[in-house]
Amino acid sequence: YRENRDYTAEQLLVVAGRECYTHAMRWQLITVGKPRHNGLAAAGTDYLSRLRHYIRLEEAVVREERGGKGVSASEIMQREGERILAHVKPGCNLVVLDRKGKTLTSESLAERLQQIAESASDTAFVIGGAWGLSPEVLKRSDWIWTLSTLTYPHELARVMVLEQLYRAQTILRGEPYHK
Repeated sequence: YRENRDYTAEQLLVVAGRECYTHAMRWQLITVGKPRHNGLAAAGTDYLSRLRHYIRLEEAVVREERGGKGVSASEIMQREGERILAHVKPGCNLVVLDRKGKTLTSESLAERLQQIAESASDTAFVIGGAWGLSPEVLKRSDWIWTLSTLTYPHELARVMVLEQLYRAQTILRGEPYHK
């Protein structure tokens, strides 16, 4: 890949003879609704800060759709899905979190992210709201990832995703965070 692209010194990081292209791409985390619990918000902010030492990362929060009398779960997912897809840049990889997705070890996540980085493609990670993701968002996804077969509040999932993305970066660099 290197011979086909012109990378700057900032974009190319060589660790133990292995090329890591993580600065060549931009990552985006798209979530539905702001964290309501101060502790979870603070934990997420901490991992965002840590991650930004390694990658370009933006966060987009889409408005959570309020349910009401006569509003179905599918209508809520559809409206939130439209807001999510409005933030997805053309041509970027879309990774959605869904309990029906593929489980990965931290090491296999790091390998997967390295493959995406080598393609120098921007990547968006999506965490849906309380009702999940619309069929349109799932159809647009390039891969579906699950943290577990358990269901987590989306506020907690945000922290867990950011922590795993951070862990993946430390694995790729051989840093001591991952044990």
